[in-house]
Amino acid sequence: MFNFFDLLYAALFSLVLTFTTLKISKFIKIANLDEFNLNALDIDKIQNNCYRYFPEDTVYFDGRAFKRGMFVKVHTYSEKDFEGLLIGSSKEDVICILTLDYVVAYKLEGIREITMAAE
Repeated sequence: MFNFFDLLYAALFSLVLTFTTLKISKFIKIANLDEFNLNALDIDKIQNNCYRYFPEDTVYFDGRAFKRGMFVKVHTYSEKDFEGLLIGSSKEDVICILTLDYVVAYKLEGIREITMAAE
């Protein structure tokens, strides 16, 4: 009725089908993740890198001084708004802001307004 090669073929086919199903389900789980969770060590590492790349602790904009650690709200000419912790600036007039979701680096020439934000 069934010979050895039919059983071997069925077993190999079931292994390939199982392996493929597991890989597809793992891919779907990864694709459906809505948020990226960072632990405290990752956030500290990101902040340390930002401090290294943006060493200037005071940003001067429109006659006002904003210091590192202040919560600021930035309005840009491209109608983007960012609100977060001011990390610093670089010598190339780029500022760095740590928001809840992103680390934002933006050139000062593209910024319309910087104001203090409510914590």
